[in-house]
Order: sequence, then structure tokens, then C-alpha cells
Amino acid sequence: PFLLPKRSSMTFKNRLFLLLLLVISLQVVAIAVFVQFRLSDILDKEVGHRAILQAEQIASRPILIEAMEKHDYTTVRNYVDNLHNYYSDTNYIVIGDEHGIRVTHPDKDKIGYPMVGDDNSPALLHKKTYLSLREGSLGFGLRGKAPILNHQGNVIGIVSVGYLFTTIHSWHNLYLKPM
Repeated sequence: PFLLPKRSSMTFKNRLFLLLLLVISLQVVAIAVFVQFRLSDILDKEVGHRAILQAEQIASRPILIEAMEKHDYTTVRNYVDNLHNYYSDTNYIVIGDEHGIRVTHPDKDKIGYPMVGDDNSPALLHKKTYLSLREGSLGFGLRGKAPILNHQGNVIGIVSVGYLFTTIHSWHNLYLKPM
């Protein structure tokens, strides 16, 4: 009925214009949805990559390795607080000892207690660096985990660098909402 000329008062040119407008609008919406999902995926992967990279870099710092070997947790806390406050955009940086007991934490009351999430084994037992999607004591997020190794190659601790999903979601809104 839409394209039948006898029943409509619209001219063929107007109907053709509306049909083209409809097709172009649907294409623009489809492209925008595809681009938004693609950019969202890229953002998530980049945040995960940043978490892993920061965890590896922190775990390999000589000052941290030396302080962890000596159990000088005051130096570890000062070093991590300085990193977190001035150089890192993460929501948290948590350092644990070789048993997964927190040495540093943004909430000082949680220091001395086991790290939450049951995802420390690959770092502590197998010396692996990895990305974890878990809920910790601060909330659900992406966490880069890396073992802290001494000069003999033994695990003496673990670094957990995290971006909470609330932060990632705010970045999604910031970068993707204009689209």
C-alpha cells in the first residue's frame, strides 16, 4: 500500500525520498551500533592490557623486591601510595606476600588479611602474569596480577592492579556516549 500510486496522495518522488531516508537512517543506526560495540571492546582490552602492564612493572621494581625480601612493609606501603597517588590511574594497587596476605590496600583496615577473589594461584604458584575478572573487597573489576620474584626466581609476593567496573563504565560513557 505504501508504494501504490493510486491510493496515496504522495508523489512517486516523495515516496522514493522517504524510502531512501528510511534505508539511510537504518544504515547509520546499524553502523553506529557496530562502532560502539567495537570501541567498547577495544576499551576493555586496553584497560586489561594496562592493568597487566602496570602489575608487571611494579612487580619488577628493585625497591619493591628489596623491601619485600626484608619484610619492610612500611617502605612497600609508601612506595605503592606514592605510585597510586601520583603516577597511576588505577582504582587500586594491592601488594600481597608469598601467602596472599595483604601488605598494602587502599583500605588500611584490610591490611594483614588474605586477598579476596581466589585468583592468586597462577601468580603465587606458577609465576604467571595474567588478567582476572573478579569481585574483590572493593568491587567487581579487571585485575592485572603479577608475581614478585626475588633474584633467585622465587615468589616473594604478588601485585594486583585493578580497575573497577564503575570506572570502566564511566570511561565508556565518556568516550562512547557522544556517538
